[in-house]
Amino acid sequence: MDTRVLILRHGQSIANIEKIWSGRRDVELSELGIKQAEFAAEMLKSEKIDRVFSSTLKRAYRTALPFAKDRGLDVVTIPDFVEWDGGKWEGVPFDEVPVRFPEEYRLWCEEPSKLVLGESANNVRERCGKALDRLYEENKGLTILLVCHGGVIKTIPSYFSGNSDEVLDNTPIPTNCSITEVAYTDGKGRVERYSDDSYLGDFKTGAFVI
Repeated sequence: MDTRVLILRHGQSIANIEKIWSGRRDVELSELGIKQAEFAAEMLKSEKIDRVFSSTLKRAYRTALPFAKDRGLDVVTIPDFVEWDGGKWEGVPFDEVPVRFPEEYRLWCEEPSKLVLGESANNVRERCGKALDRLYEENKGLTILLVCHGGVIKTIPSYFSGNSDEVLDNTPIPTNCSITEVAYTDGKGRVERYSDDSYLGDFKTGAFVI
């Protein structure tokens, strides 16, 4: 039996509205982000989800809460799924990043696999991928919900493609409250769908950045 991991990016955050690079800054959901989380909980009612996990950052945790409360499940937080450490970019308005950090910004746009901020892209990929593998080992045969972050989710297709930098460079940031689905069969993971936000309708907000 396959083990399924439904990975939900958090809802729109205050930093997304303010167009500020958040990274590991612990920002709140916006009012729209709260509505997106409620929409996600409603959409997921048709899924037989056994356990709920999230990153330790509150924008992820609070996106997970509506569904968990509806099912009577606890939200278990896992530090390895926190957002990419943005280093000196954190707290900087989006439009200032290319001016203040032109070469790093070029890498972000063209070759994010080579970008090193507070941590490298490879480090994000490894910690997230290995944490996913641990979730599989601890939840075999179950369907679980994981709520985390755009920069983390972006690395997942690459991890399951042999740590391919080309795949990482060409994978977009998932949109707010979109679903990415990973399935494990006999210990091998694969991405079944990526950044599906079709259920949100008029509440779609795009990808923003991390």
